[in-house]
Amino acid sequence: MTDIDTALEMLQEAVDKEIASTRNQGAKAFELGNYGQAKKQIKRSEELEEFQKQVAKLYRTYKSGRSSRGEGHRLKKGEGTHQKAYYEPILQALNEMNGRGEAAEVLNRVEEIMRPELKEVDYERVKDGSFRWQTKCRFARWNLVHEQGKLRSDSPRGIWELADRD
Repeated sequence: MTDIDTALEMLQEAVDKEIASTRNQGAKAFELGNYGQAKKQIKRSEELEEFQKQVAKLYRTYKSGRSSRGEGHRLKKGEGTHQKAYYEPILQALNEMNGRGEAAEVLNRVEEIMRPELKEVDYERVKDGSFRWQTKCRFARWNLVHEQGKLRSDSPRGIWELADRD
């Protein structure tokens, strides 16, 4: 359950309590013969019920959007952090590691560097169980090796290494 789930459930509970309270106040006003006040409470209760329906609709829309995308689903363009955004942080991390590092260490440092830029969807899990941002970072590394020549292609498995190391 996410913070959004919790917040929407708390809102629903608060609205439920307010509706019940409003109905009780209206019933008491009616019993006392204060029909004007009872009418106001009925109107307030109807407004709250309409608001409750809107919150429920919002919650259903949120839940269906989350479940329809599902784990490993492709994002729409612009939803996640773009792959190219990982290039500089990868190079920076490797420079800090004297040009060479184990993939896991590089990924950890890239996350530290990029944390302010990473979006909630970047922390969703993909089919292999890793985070979406990690997969994009690995593809960015592939591009830095094979398209830009900035990383070595002959490094041992699990090692990321700058190409211009001497």
